Amino acid sequence: MTGQGGFGQMIREARERLGMTQRELADRLVTSESTISNLEREQHRPIVPDQVNGLVIALRLSAEELLSAMGVNLTPPAAARLPHVLVSSLLRLSPD
Repeated sequence: MTGQGGFGQMIREARERLGMTQRELADRLVTSESTISNLEREQHRPIVPDQVNGLVIALRLSAEELLSAMGVNLTPPAAARLPHVLVSSLLRLSPD
């Protein structure tokens, strides 16, 4: 998805590909527009699993791709747990 850019560029490109504004993404993640701006400028990284999961879901990204762009080394045990984490998050985010 991205050339030499990091996770911020990946987030921005995915958001723009979906025709989403920073405000719209912030609303989906229940955060502020400034947080999205900071993520895209790599001023800070998503620090909790729900933020990573929210970005993956809202932007239709591969979790592995986003985590790799963030510099997270997915060892086999961590990678094996990833689907469970995403499924748990999807269940929490889905409307009743």
